[in-house]
Amino acid sequence: MQRLNAEKVNADDPTLIKLIKEHYIEKPSELSYNLEHPENRDPSCGQTAFIDDFMNHKEGGFYVDCGAHAGEVFSNSLFLERYRNWNGILIEANPTVYKELKKKNRKAFTLNACLNGKPYPSVMTFLEDSWWGYILDGNQSMSYKGRSGTGRYVEIQCFPLYSILMALNQTKIDYFSLDVEGAEESVLDSIPWSKVDIRMMSIEYDKWPGGKYALKAYMEKRRYKFMTEVSVSAAADIIVLKED
Repeated sequence: MQRLNAEKVNADDPTLIKLIKEHYIEKPSELSYNLEHPENRDPSCGQTAFIDDFMNHKEGGFYVDCGAHAGEVFSNSLFLERYRNWNGILIEANPTVYKELKKKNRKAFTLNACLNGKPYPSVMTFLEDSWWGYILDGNQSMSYKGRSGTGRYVEIQCFPLYSILMALNQTKIDYFSLDVEGAEESVLDSIPWSKVDIRMMSIEYDKWPGGKYALKAYMEKRRYKFMTEVSVSAAADIIVLKED
């Protein structure tokens, strides 16, 4: 992996994809759910309900949940997994939070990594701040999570989203939840849109340069139309739909 990082291999490099598949992505849990609040059917802030209704309660879909946090509170994918039999992948960069996610026994693939905003793998420095954290790349903050900005620095392996999807052999996505606290634009820039089919997305906009209107315009250029907005104390997302 160190060599692949140094060489900045392409996102579809066969060795990279094999390594992600065999050594980084963890398989869905076969144990019973271990949720703190199993009675809460939908812990999202409204994103899931809108997606579920719009898709007519679709069964067996596939999701990508990036910025999955601990896999329960505010999760945009848990309802779809529990009640609609969706499969998917939970991506969380913070290693401490990832350990909490694993305890929930989610029926999804999991990955302790960050999404790279470039079309190649790399290692970034992660400043843990207890529950949240920063991802720092040189002087550029790639994520603004965190309260005090204090904690231990750890190095996190980062992959292009396309590499992860190739490792899963899954380039058709029904729902992509993207909440990476300021790195959304670079992540979206790195996606080869002609090679993936993502039907619906919820994207955090409060740290997008120019705010939600700039994000809407960005997605319109990629043939996605604005559907609705989720704006509450714990979330500031727009939901978009791929045009036919």
